[in-house]
Amino acid sequence: MGSYRYGPYTDGPDPLAPPYDARGALDALGDSVLEGSTPGDALRALQRSGVPGRRGLDDLLRRVRERQREIRSSGRLDGTLDQVRSLLDTAIGQERAELFPDPSDEARMREADLDALPSDTAQAVRQLADYEWRSGAARETFDRLKDLLRREVLDSQFRGMKQALQSPDPEAMQRVKDMLADLNAMLEADARGAHTSEDFERFMENYADLFPDNPENLEELVDSLIRRMAAAERLLASLSQEQREELANLMAQALDDAGLAVEMSRLSDMLRARRPDAGSGQGEMMMGEEPLGLGDATTALAELADLAELETALGQDYRAPGSTTSTRRRSAGPSGARRSTTSKPSAGWSGNWNSRATSTATEAGWSSPPARYAGWAKPRCGGCSPDCPRGAGATTTGAMPGRPGS
Repeated sequence: MGSYRYGPYTDGPDPLAPPYDARGALDALGDSVLEGSTPGDALRALQRSGVPGRRGLDDLLRRVRERQREIRSSGRLDGTLDQVRSLLDTAIGQERAELFPDPSDEARMREADLDALPSDTAQAVRQLADYEWRSGAARETFDRLKDLLRREVLDSQFRGMKQALQSPDPEAMQRVKDMLADLNAMLEADARGAHTSEDFERFMENYADLFPDNPENLEELVDSLIRRMAAAERLLASLSQEQREELANLMAQALDDAGLAVEMSRLSDMLRARRPDAGSGQGEMMMGEEPLGLGDATTALAELADLAELETALGQDYRAPGSTTSTRRRSAGPSGARRSTTSKPSAGWSGNWNSRATSTATEAGWSSPPARYAGWAKPRCGGCSPDCPRGAGATTTGAMPGRPGS
């Protein structure tokens, strides 16, 4: 089960900040009730349609779906595989160019070794890990390939890591190793009940630049890491089996070469233990042409997962715009028969209009109906005034309250 936390709204202007036309919203609710809607249905319809100057849930749902289409058309998920294959082919070509003029048997043996490389990218990279390159350009290209893999793999778990490791600095990589060790130690302490807020503050003092999400506590950090981990798993699930195996092997090899495999495995195990319900989910269909790196693809899938949750929340109890018929709420009449509450009053409608107006006002945040409803305190029926056209003692069966003066 997911966890929820509440705090100040930070993603732009406060949507509920003044000026907010509460009176106009209440007027709209009153009009809907007069047309036959229940106060609850009228409030839900207003939430979906919005009011002048304020977007409703229908507009938010449309924008969510537009953003989903934008992300799905932003690129392909196999971009890192394409980059690795391209760099690998370039390095091999540079090495062949260096060997070709050499008439020695050693050069021919090296060419035979290159010819025998497996077609699987991960296996070829693994075999070339210990290869002694004759070409300096080929060696540099292969080093770029390994550096690319390290940065992309770490960025798929820690958003922003690619930028932090932009320069191949051994000290930067050692700092990442220290961060992972400290993070795992903090999670283990929390599992024992020994973690304190001061521990988290010290951790962020040392490594805040590696976490652009700027979590405020350990739970927020865990949420961010699990979200990222689940997105990376969905990325693998979105690829073909061959691509999935190649990329998984490349990722494992990159972590092993960087000396991070053990710590990353510990981190993954602890995150799964904390949130065993955080499954990988299904893959996503991406329709763009631009190849996305592993980190960018993971970010895209994480955002798609967030948008899917938001779409589900916005779509709950949904009815098409303009429809006031409710099939969700049903009430039983005196005979026990069930009837739907529709936009038209039933023949058995009765009640005091004052209580309905008060209910509407309460749901809209008012303590009492505004002045415009002052003359509608009772239905125009039996005995509301001496000159009522229905006559004294008339019943309310089938009657709807009329507007004053109607």
